[in-house]
Amino acid sequence: MADDRVAEAEAALAAGQLMKARTLAVEGLVDDPSDPRLLRVAGKASLELELDEAARHLRALVKVAPNDVDGWRDLALAEMEEGDISGSATAFARVLDLAPHDTSAMVHLAHARHAMGQTDEAVSLLLQACDLLPERTDILRSLVGMARAAGANGTALEAARRLAEQDPKDVLAALDVAELLLAEGDYRAAAAAFYKLRSADVDDGHEAFACHAQAEALVRDENWRQALDVAIDATRVDRHQLTTDLLAFIAAKLFGEAEREAKSWPEIDAALAAERAEHRRMHEEAAVL
Repeated sequence: MADDRVAEAEAALAAGQLMKARTLAVEGLVDDPSDPRLLRVAGKASLELELDEAARHLRALVKVAPNDVDGWRDLALAEMEEGDISGSATAFARVLDLAPHDTSAMVHLAHARHAMGQTDEAVSLLLQACDLLPERTDILRSLVGMARAAGANGTALEAARRLAEQDPKDVLAALDVAELLLAEGDYRAAAAAFYKLRSADVDDGHEAFACHAQAEALVRDENWRQALDVAIDATRVDRHQLTTDLLAFIAAKLFGEAEREAKSWPEIDAALAAERAEHRRMHEEAAVL
């Protein structure tokens, strides 16, 4: 009779009859609270139903079946649903102990570690996942963001370049490459990357953003003549204050102060940084949609 009830609960779960499966399993656990098959059904069904009891059933499951990879994985997801990031990380780490090449667990654990402030470890996990699944753009994009947060710009740049190579139309990847080159002080390469971005980013008004950033890279490289050409070119697509201020600053460096005093570089630099952040925000939001 007990075996029949377990089989019925498992059949209901397989058929997607989640509430029936959960009810049958919970009823069975009254008589046999340590049955791993019933705990698995109760935990899985409760997880799918987004019930708070899921983690409790799954903790009981991995206690009686400590090598159950699926049980640990479901527990990790249930802990995540409860907002227990540390508990979720512990469970995903156990999944990797049992299944070292489980890339899904690597990525989940990386995000958990990152949320816990353990960004270096998160980056290491994503690098492993990228080695196993080099074409997964979502993993590469996460690696770019986490590596930047960790200050590992070289790692972030390599990942961004791989994204850009996979999809030359990926504007966010192209922007990452250009910004990372700028952050690394490779100003000539950054200027070239922003120039490339000018034709890649076809959104209305965005060419001006790339022009400004290209001019910034050239200013930092003290390539004043080319910076002036880019600033003048920016007036073709944008005549707002930042373009005017940038042009006046560069012209003053080349030809001396004009009648109207140009804004200082710290003021312009702050405006450029704010514009680049807004430009990034636009594309990050578009990538989510």
